[in-house]
Amino acid sequence: MDTWQSEWNAGNFLCCDESMIFWRGGGEIHVTYQPRKPTQYGMEIKTLVCSDSGLLLMAEIAEGKVFQATKEYRDWVGESTAVTLRLSKPWKGTGRI
Repeated sequence: MDTWQSEWNAGNFLCCDESMIFWRGGGEIHVTYQPRKPTQYGMEIKTLVCSDSGLLLMAEIAEGKVFQATKEYRDWVGESTAVTLRLSKPWKGTGRI
C-alpha cells in the first residue's frame, strides 16, 4: 500500500459506504442478509472511496458478529464508527473529511 500512496494522493473528501456482493460459491464465508438491498444475501463489504476521483481506497469484508467484535476500535466506539476508523486510518491527521 505504501507504493501506490506515494504515487497518488486521495482528494479532500473520502466517503464510506457498504455494498453487497451476491455469493453463489461455497467455502467458509460469512453470508449476510440485508432485506433493503437489491442483492439480499451475500458478502457485505464496507468501502472507502475518494469522492474526487471515485477510486476505491480501502475495503473490509464483514465477517460476522463474533469476529467483528474482536477488531480494532470496536470496544471504544462501536461497530459502525470502528469500521470508518479502520478504513480511514492511513489518512488520519491529513485534514480530509
